[in-house]
Amino acid sequence: MKKILEAFGEPILYGGQEAFVFRTIENMNKKGLKFDFLTPYYADNPDYISFIKSLNSTLYSFNVGKNRFNVVNAYKKILLDNQYDVVHINSGSISILALFTLYAKKAGVKKVIVHSHMSGKNKNVKHEVIKKIYAPIFSKYADVLVAPTKKAAYWQFSKKIFNKKGRILKNGINIQQYAYNIGTREHYRNKLNISDHEILIG
Repeated sequence: MKKILEAFGEPILYGGQEAFVFRTIENMNKKGLKFDFLTPYYADNPDYISFIKSLNSTLYSFNVGKNRFNVVNAYKKILLDNQYDVVHINSGSISILALFTLYAKKAGVKKVIVHSHMSGKNKNVKHEVIKKIYAPIFSKYADVLVAPTKKAAYWQFSKKIFNKKGRILKNGINIQQYAYNIGTREHYRNKLNISDHEILIG
């Protein structure tokens, strides 16, 4: 049994990175895999909490505020107590991505996957300095860097490091939930008092 920790740098709510992770796990072959989930803040999405329970997984949420020292200390304890084979790190914060990467490797995690889910509009000096400061950690300790696009990859990671260790993993959707359904059409037309002969746009 391989133990995997899905580590988030933000609360588990309704954002894109949570949607990607939970949708992917829901649709994958989970045989021989044991997932746990971690947020330094809180989880407030009942669907995800229910899904975590259905997997017999553990949800770690230790709401310690934004102080990096407190966040990292709580994270390190969970890593040392559980001895994970894989840690998949998801965050919009470069510092959280880097620190979680560093301490996962120091705790003996065999495979550390670091995932950038976002890109930004405007580069600024502060962002570029932070990226340079943490680049050596990604270079030395990350096993795989992942992003949905090159733009998202280069926003969090240096181009040189991503081109060496990176993989583009596009966001998938379940197209069946958007497929035409005659029953749904009739239900909403009846509910809104729209006849079959009326043209509905929208």
